Amino acid sequence: MSGILGKKIGMTRIFQDDGRVIPITVVECSPNEVTQVKTAEKDGYPALVLGFSKLRKPMKTRQFYHMKEFKITAADAANYKKGDQVTVESMKDI
Repeated sequence: MSGILGKKIGMTRIFQDDGRVIPITVVECSPNEVTQVKTAEKDGYPALVLGFSKLRKPMKTRQFYHMKEFKITAADAANYKKGDQVTVESMKDI
């Protein structure tokens, strides 16, 4: 996976020992749901479409407020299916 969707909560800062200040963005990353798995055979390239922040009244075409497609390798596509949850823990190897 090359990404995950989240909601910006705010900004803060970290003070270094040498007096430097580093700005930090705080992001809430609740689990994302796999809404579609694209394959090279069917769609021409392997990718996952992730959904974040469910709509209160789902439409016929979408159930999430935010959706984004992330390209992955063909080997990774076999590990996911529609409805799976993608969490921050899956991103720690990147």
